[in-house]
Amino acid sequence: MSDQPESNPAFPVPASPPVAGQKNARGVLCVKCEHLNPMGLDDCEFCKAHLFVNCLECGAKNPRVGARCVQCGRRLHKSKRGSSRDRKALSREWTLGIIVGIVLALVLVVVMAGDNLPRLW
Repeated sequence: MSDQPESNPAFPVPASPPVAGQKNARGVLCVKCEHLNPMGLDDCEFCKAHLFVNCLECGAKNPRVGARCVQCGRRLHKSKRGSSRDRKALSREWTLGIIVGIVLALVLVVVMAGDNLPRLW
């Protein structure tokens, strides 16, 4: 006897549930609300979210849930964190701002103290 369950026509094995954004024989599952939409729609019947996005490189229609274009492989969505170049530029701006602030504070202290500062030389 094998460990595999025997198929019984009275009790069919259910098909795996559809994955959000993928097409199946019954329709397209919405990524946002998980409503099963009939084939041929571009927007969800229930929440009106886009079911597909067009690739900016080749124009191919892709499921919204996809990370890369099915035709050319280009990224479909922007990163929420931003690029590392943007983060480095922001870090440099903050560092420069802090240095300028410290220098201005030191100049202000020297000007306000005037002749009251001790002579070190």
